Amino acid sequence: MARATGHTAAKRDAERRFPHKIDMRMPPNERDTRVRGMVAWCWQRAKAGAWEQHGHGGPGSGDSGLLPTVVRFYFMDAGVAAAFRGRWDHAAIPGSAG
Repeated sequence: MARATGHTAAKRDAERRFPHKIDMRMPPNERDTRVRGMVAWCWQRAKAGAWEQHGHGGPGSGDSGLLPTVVRFYFMDAGVAAAFRGRWDHAAIPGSAG
């Protein structure tokens, strides 16, 4: 069995700890700008330690060094998760938990 890397272990820990998860599509031509905007939004509105984000799906979802096509945001607070989804809904994947 392969040993989990630091990134994989952190992602697994976030899956376990955070009750609210929102998957966001990241088109390759907008990925860097969009993720920076979403992360800045989280830093401004969520308490430290009450949110995280990790690459989640598609190419680059592991430790390959490639950028993921989906980024999952994790939140402790339902209200912050709902506000995040409301602000960035155009990128949210239908059916991802909020």
